[in-house]
This record gives sequence, C-alpha cells and structure tokens, in this order.
Amino acid sequence: MRPSSRVITYFAAVTALATAATPASANSPPSAFDGSCELSGTARFDHPVTNTVESNGGTFRSSPGLGNCVGTLSAGGRPLDGSQWQVRAKARAKGDFSCLNGSLSGRASMLFLNGEGEPLRVDGRRVKIRARIAMAHAVAAGSIEFLGGRGTSAGGAYNFTPSGGAVAGCAQGGDESLPMTVRMSTRGAFVGLRRHHR
Repeated sequence: MRPSSRVITYFAAVTALATAATPASANSPPSAFDGSCELSGTARFDHPVTNTVESNGGTFRSSPGLGNCVGTLSAGGRPLDGSQWQVRAKARAKGDFSCLNGSLSGRASMLFLNGEGEPLRVDGRRVKIRARIAMAHAVAAGSIEFLGGRGTSAGGAYNFTPSGGAVAGCAQGGDESLPMTVRMSTRGAFVGLRRHHR
C-alpha cells in the first residue's frame, strides 16, 4: 500500500473514532485557529529507527522560539487580537515504519504563548489546540494530517534535517533522535479537540 493510501486509511479511522467519542454537551467553545504554522524541534524514538520496517513510536517537541503560527485565533468563543503567534508544540505517535517508509498515528497539541513566552490564557484557561494526527513516512520526510473537532482538519508535511544525516544514521545502527520541522495549514477554522477527548 502506498504511503498516501495509508494516510487516507488512518484519517478515516480516526475520524470515525472522534465522531463516536465527542460528548454531546460542552462547557465552553474549544479554541480554534485558521492559518499556517512552522514548528521546529526534535523527534525522539522509542528505539532506533533503521531501514527495516517494525513497530515503533516517537515524540516531538518544538524548541523554544521555533514554533510560529500566522492566522486568526479564537478562544472562549471570541477572536483574539493579533495575527502572529508563538506556540509550544508536542506530539506522540506510533506505528510500523522504517527510515524508508511507513505510517504512524497519534496525538498532537499546540500551546499558544503570550508576548513573554508564557501560556496565553483566556478566562483563566490556557489556549491550546489538540488534534489527532496521521503520518505517512518516506525516507527523510513525509506528509501529516491533523484531525480536530467538528470535522475540521489541517494538512502539511515534515522533514528531518539534515536529510543526509538521517539516511546515514539509519544505515549505521539507527537514528535515536533527529531534528524535525513540521509545516501545516488549516482548511478553514481548525477547532481543537477537548481535553477529555479519547
């Protein structure tokens, strides 16, 4: 199965799961974002990634000052002033993959920050966008889909840098961690999943 087909399969599965698990009632509107982001940080794997496809998992955390979004942000049911936002992003995914190909699924979140680099708060709550993710990997890069609440979505791509170093590491015992950059754009207003979503 091609990587693009795997993304579609994972995306359909997580869509069904999100629809079934979303509660009927809500205390307040979830945060929403309409725009694009570039996030740079480090991906760390549960065990070294090699050229052999096997079950594995990993985490991603953006580095301080290297998570930036441009667009419209709303929280507590109202838009916030501004169009440029610093964020702190993290993700956790697992699947069957190697350095050459594979697919993963999991969860991700972006915490929006104020001008002092502290969590942005509205009505006492941190402004955070949560999502399900599905990834299709190919060599040192891949595609990524984000699934939010109310049927909203975003898409993008990621890459490991330097790509030559990632490939060489795979052939020499495996990569335990790699610098990673994610670029994504929403398809209209992207509504975050609620905290108690499973």
